[in-house]
Amino acid sequence: MIEIIEAIDAYTTAKYPQLDMKLWGFCELAHKTSTNQSDQPIPMTAYGYQERKQVALDDRYDVITWMRWVNPLSHNINEDWSFGRNEARESSITVRIVVAHKVELGENFIFDFASGLPARLNLTGFKYVFMDDGSPSIDPDHEAIYRTELGKTVYEKHRIPWNLYTVDVTFNFIQCEELTP
Repeated sequence: MIEIIEAIDAYTTAKYPQLDMKLWGFCELAHKTSTNQSDQPIPMTAYGYQERKQVALDDRYDVITWMRWVNPLSHNINEDWSFGRNEARESSITVRIVVAHKVELGENFIFDFASGLPARLNLTGFKYVFMDDGSPSIDPDHEAIYRTELGKTVYEKHRIPWNLYTVDVTFNFIQCEELTP
């Protein structure tokens, strides 16, 4: 499934070559607890780095993204791709793309980003990968996203130069048998 996340990063890089970007790739929410027992969510890299790194907004960039799974991976038998005694297992995964972009890029940036996401990906090791019909969905609740993804700190929308969105995309795919354990 890392291949899907890497393909989304490649799409972003190709679509916006003129922007300074930090694409963190696959991340997980870790939780840090302080001595006063407050729970602080922290997005941390989960793949592609020697050491896990904490994701943060950084004013040196115009766009910052990171992705994580939001639902468990599900599997179903797909009769259309099953042949003889070999059953094809179709999998489905929802990837949450967190997009932070400078306010100067405008409110339409997120619509351009989400509408351009590839509906079908040609990836090595997969028979097919395609976006589910109901995808993508955009959540514009900056404050809730900030608190969920970056922690329970003081957030004042008009004091930070970022727009925060989440784009949830469900991908359906079948991996090639020779690569599936």
